[in-house]
Amino acid sequence: MKYLAILLLSGSLNTQAGTPSTKVPKPQTTIGQIVNSQQFSIKALSAQPAEEANSILRSMYPNVNNNVVQLTGSVYYSVKVYPDKLDVHLPYFGRSYSPVSGTGGDPGYKFTSTNYEYTVEEKKGVYSIMLKPLDHKDINKIYITVFGNGSATIRVISNSRSAISYQGVIQ
Repeated sequence: MKYLAILLLSGSLNTQAGTPSTKVPKPQTTIGQIVNSQQFSIKALSAQPAEEANSILRSMYPNVNNNVVQLTGSVYYSVKVYPDKLDVHLPYFGRSYSPVSGTGGDPGYKFTSTNYEYTVEEKKGVYSIMLKPLDHKDINKIYITVFGNGSATIRVISNSRSAISYQGVIQ
């Protein structure tokens, strides 16, 4: 039995060593390069509204667990960052302190900003991004944290609604 295991192991090593590698390693873009290029998208996979929305969420969405709403289905929720514009398409669950005009009855965050501030800080491989749309009065700031594995969190701070966070991935 011991000789069989050694024979099988040495045979597999010989066949791997005898075949040349046909894959050429592609240069990988790092998270830092993506974030600093100011051209990326964060796909939102789940939303976590403020605590005050708990009871309403549980009554409306039975799949809500620990105040987290899974964003499944055919709708693609995201924050897309470009050097010349910011596209935001995110659902909203929570409390509004004043009516938000221009939403067409949809309480989500859906807007394009062509005038926004963009700052990035890196600490131990984690990138903290602050977006401040200057041409959208409802949004105070959007904070994005991107981790080394590509996962990301988005936190939207509004002037007229309670805060909400999203978890997703950078693309």
